[in-house]
Amino acid sequence: MNELDPRLNDNGTESQTYYNYVEPLTLPRIDRTALTMCDTSSAVYVEPPCSEKEFLRYAPEFIDDPASTGTFSGLSAATYRSPASFITTTVNAELIGYRTVLGSKTFYTDQSFGNSENQFLSRLAEPDDFPNEDTGLRRVNDKTFRLETRSKPIRLIDTTVVSINSNEPSNYGSFLFRVIPKLFSIREAGLGDFPVLVYANHPTYVQLLELFGVDEKAIIRYSTNSITKVTRVIVPSLRNPNAFLDYESRQLFRQLSRQIGGTVITGRKIYVSRLNHSMEKKTTRVMLNEEQLVERLSKVGVEIIAPESLSAREQVETFSTADMVIGPSGAAMFNTVFCRPGTKVIDIESEAHWIYAHTGLFSSSELRYGLFVGKVDPNDTRPAHRSWTVDVDALLDRVIDFSRS
Repeated sequence: MNELDPRLNDNGTESQTYYNYVEPLTLPRIDRTALTMCDTSSAVYVEPPCSEKEFLRYAPEFIDDPASTGTFSGLSAATYRSPASFITTTVNAELIGYRTVLGSKTFYTDQSFGNSENQFLSRLAEPDDFPNEDTGLRRVNDKTFRLETRSKPIRLIDTTVVSINSNEPSNYGSFLFRVIPKLFSIREAGLGDFPVLVYANHPTYVQLLELFGVDEKAIIRYSTNSITKVTRVIVPSLRNPNAFLDYESRQLFRQLSRQIGGTVITGRKIYVSRLNHSMEKKTTRVMLNEEQLVERLSKVGVEIIAPESLSAREQVETFSTADMVIGPSGAAMFNTVFCRPGTKVIDIESEAHWIYAHTGLFSSSELRYGLFVGKVDPNDTRPAHRSWTVDVDALLDRVIDFSRS
């Protein structure tokens, strides 16, 4: 066998290495004090309460659909269910893809899927990198997968690390609701002295971590382009799988907002623009008449902000002091986690694919939110992220009405 990678034969071809998926909540239970010293290959500490959590999402205050698309006609209150939060520990682990931990013969992620386990495994079995989470795992049968390394280099980290990686690592919105809340688990379990392994491909990510008290010197950049071997990896779970923030996550964001954001400025309205991204062709789901919308909003006193041009601190300050936030759905609108309770939000949506997550985030953040529905371009035949337009006059009327309510 190849000494650098035991999955390679001496001639450089891949040997067949098999791994069985294991549900993380079924791992041997340990006390949190054993997370850094447990000799078991993999184990799990479960935060109290140790049972499924239920949250109620309240319905939006309004759904404006001037084009009569019917996209959100049945949207109402809903119950969100999430598993108990937990922290796993694995010795001599290998990390692959977005968030997968390999043991000697098993693998798991930062999430307990419950009844959705088969759906997750079927998605992971797809050949495309995104649903496969760039793991290189290929399904053999049921819960058994083999690993194709695809010549990825091996990275060795000869120490204990806390991995706060999760799904969709390059997406800013995902970083906010999936990654940042794991810092609460780190604090609660007394793991703050260990280096943090995290996918932080943009300076804003590092700035955010620093705002939340993570020293940049303690950050080890994670890459999906290599296989990372560690002496021990400690993995806090995904606290908010449905983007509905639990109590601990809300307090984490609010503490930072109070610390650096000041107070809400009565009457301050901001519009979260995607215009620069669209013009530079850095985004899909383009609002075709956003330039017109920006011009009209500016004339009625709405501040136009481009979040990509702001530091992390400036984004927190901006959203935490706004009285109303208006914007097309997208990663930047997840900055509403920094808004104070009661802040008014007009979420401009064009597709139904992500509404469950978006409305869960707004509701759990205790925001007064409503939906304004745009119209997709009938000539755009893509299944998602289609170009679209918004009724500018109707939206401005809603901004005025909502301001008065």
